[in-house]
Amino acid sequence: WQAFDADTPGYSRNATTRQNLDRAMVMGHLRKPLADGSELRLTASLMVDSGDQRDYVTYRDHAFDFDAQHRWQPGDNHDVTWGAGFNWYQDKLGNSDLLSFSPDARTLLNWRLYAQDEYALVPQKWLLTYGLRMDRDHYAGPQFQPNARLLWKIDPRQSAWIAASRAVRARS
Repeated sequence: WQAFDADTPGYSRNATTRQNLDRAMVMGHLRKPLADGSELRLTASLMVDSGDQRDYVTYRDHAFDFDAQHRWQPGDNHDVTWGAGFNWYQDKLGNSDLLSFSPDARTLLNWRLYAQDEYALVPQKWLLTYGLRMDRDHYAGPQFQPNARLLWKIDPRQSAWIAASRAVRARS
C-alpha cells in the first residue's frame, strides 16, 4: 500500500496493512402450486458483508432482496405472470485519519412491479407476449420498461419473431 508522506522523497512510503473480509449469505425460494391451478413463487436473500483495511477504513454492508410472483391462466389462450419485489441496502463506512467518507452511511430502498401476458393468437402458430415493469430506484426515480414480442412458429423446427422493448440500467 502506498501512503502519502510529506517527509519522504517522492512523497510516498510503503505502508503495511492487513485486510479482513467476511461475508455471510442466505437464500430461500418457495414454489407453491395453488388450488385454482395457479402458482406462487417467493424468493428472498440476505447478505451481510464486513471488512477492514487496518488503519484506513472499515465497512459493513447489509442487503435484503425479496420477490413475489404469481402466475395463472385466466383463459385458454392466456398465461399471465405478475409480481412485486424490493431491495433494501444499508452500508456504514468507518472513517480514519487518512480517509473520510461523506456521507459515511446510507440506506437505499428500491422496488419493482411487473406484469406480463403470453397470449396465443393462434395456438401453436402465433404467440403475442406483452408486459410492463416499473422499477423505482433511489437515484433515478420510477422507470418504466414496456415490452412486446410476436412469435411466429413457421413449423416445429423454425420460428421468427419481432420485439420492441425499453430496458433501463440500474445505477449501483
